[in-house]
Amino acid sequence: MKEKTAGLYIHIPFCEKRCDYCDFYSETGIDDSIRERYLTALIKNLDFLRKDHVNSLKKIYTIYIGGGTPFVLGVNNLKELIDQSLNHLTSEVLEITVEVNPVYSDIDDVEYLASEKSITRISIGVQSFFSDQLKWLGRSYYKEIDKILGRLLDIKGIKKNIDLIVGQPGFEKERFIKRFNDLNIQERCEHISVYMLSLNKTLSQKRRVLADNNIDKRSVADMKSISSFLKKKGYDHYEISSFAKAGNQCLHNLHYWNFDDYLSIGADSSMKIDGVIRKYDKIENYMNDPIPISSSCEKTDLYDLLMMRMRLGKGIYLNDPEIADIKNLLQTCIFIYNKYREYVIFEDNRFKLNEKVFMFYNTIVSELFKKLEELDDRI
Repeated sequence: MKEKTAGLYIHIPFCEKRCDYCDFYSETGIDDSIRERYLTALIKNLDFLRKDHVNSLKKIYTIYIGGGTPFVLGVNNLKELIDQSLNHLTSEVLEITVEVNPVYSDIDDVEYLASEKSITRISIGVQSFFSDQLKWLGRSYYKEIDKILGRLLDIKGIKKNIDLIVGQPGFEKERFIKRFNDLNIQERCEHISVYMLSLNKTLSQKRRVLADNNIDKRSVADMKSISSFLKKKGYDHYEISSFAKAGNQCLHNLHYWNFDDYLSIGADSSMKIDGVIRKYDKIENYMNDPIPISSSCEKTDLYDLLMMRMRLGKGIYLNDPEIADIKNLLQTCIFIYNKYREYVIFEDNRFKLNEKVFMFYNTIVSELFKKLEELDDRI
């Protein structure tokens, strides 16, 4: 069996402003003293990993810096953090991604990290190309966003991803296609992530969403439109929310979807080592003691593996040794196939979602688990 690899996630939970749709943990109003304390805690956290998880560190070949808005930490602090991370690793790192908010990140800072070869990839949180949709999301909008995005996409020597959200009012396919083509995204961006707006959001967003009975239908319709368009533009829909040109899949996120180990540092982040998930505390406690909370340990199981693998276009192979211990899996896959033939493909011992209906992932996986548990109860 091929040796497993791992990734390192670094969480920077700082934002200039919280967006209404976002339910990730973050802090605003960050000053220089907190930046310095947090950087110190992150480096101590790296020392802890080198001491207690040295074997896992040897497997790491991707680093992903997310948030929040990582550049709120300060570009020099980010550079120091990346250098320290690389010094703690013994393997060759193939991908270093940092998230970029086009409104609150200084483009000169991004260009600096790229020129120093501190990063190999950026993930740009665009969310939408249009001011009316951004306003509905509670997302800050800058009138020169096209110019900012253009500069980010033109940075040499790094790969780019764009994050988009669908489901909010105002999506028009022709308008989207025109802006996509005007910005020449196809030639300037190797990877695009498209997320369907979820009900599991902040209270202010819930009020808007609950008053809109069409959000689920709209999310599905918008995703279908964008998926079809991106496929024609040469992007492979390789994961339910991810589109990539050939050879440009996100290596770091593949760790999660393949159910590899992943390490992390940073407040409120979590890591999985040998099937056990450990979580860090919120920022104040983390800065005082940057080690995982022992009481937060959670054991993963084979259902978690199934859930992640089914996100990928390749699906699961029933002869995979990693899932061989799942009882009644073949019988369950046959049942799901017979019930949802338009949604799933079952051939050559492989079970996967039909790419055209990736947006129904939750329905299929829920049915899969329900049937497995039902058959298990009969034994």
